[in-house]
Amino acid sequence: SEMIEAGFTVIAQDADIVWTRDPRPVYSQPSLIDIRSELAPAVGSRSPANTGFVIVQPNKKTLAFAHAMVHLVPITYWRSCDQLAFNSVLRHWRFRQLHYESLPRRLFLDLHIEGGRGGTRDLISNETFLLHAVGSEKEMKFLKVGEWYFRPGCSHFSQDVYTSMPESFVKALQVEDSP
Repeated sequence: SEMIEAGFTVIAQDADIVWTRDPRPVYSQPSLIDIRSELAPAVGSRSPANTGFVIVQPNKKTLAFAHAMVHLVPITYWRSCDQLAFNSVLRHWRFRQLHYESLPRRLFLDLHIEGGRGGTRDLISNETFLLHAVGSEKEMKFLKVGEWYFRPGCSHFSQDVYTSMPESFVKALQVEDSP
């Protein structure tokens, strides 16, 4: 909330996201839209906002929203569901004047692997801003779309990390890295 109070547009994201293009020039400009986020299309999500990627414009409404979220942090961690808390506050009658918009799904993609095929891989284009590996098998999802970079040759790579990876992923990575 301090960043919003200081007048900064805030971008918050999960660690399981890869930027393919920088969305800041387009989505960080002053706007009539107070909060934008990825769409949460899953039936169980109960609300539109996926908190994996959120852009918040600085104003009094979003500052009040941020303060409400800060006060919910203990409950959020107890229940381990920030998305449920975020959407509950977003739907609360006190925030009806808040302008919310889902980011275009074709530009902010959730990665899915369906039946062994790429799922959303075919939707990735030069216009796509980010890829979000939702659910399980995150490493495999990034690998299948060519966005897994933590491998031999990366300065941060450690072979020890791969001992905890699923065997299917390690095998897939070895196939990817073979000449």
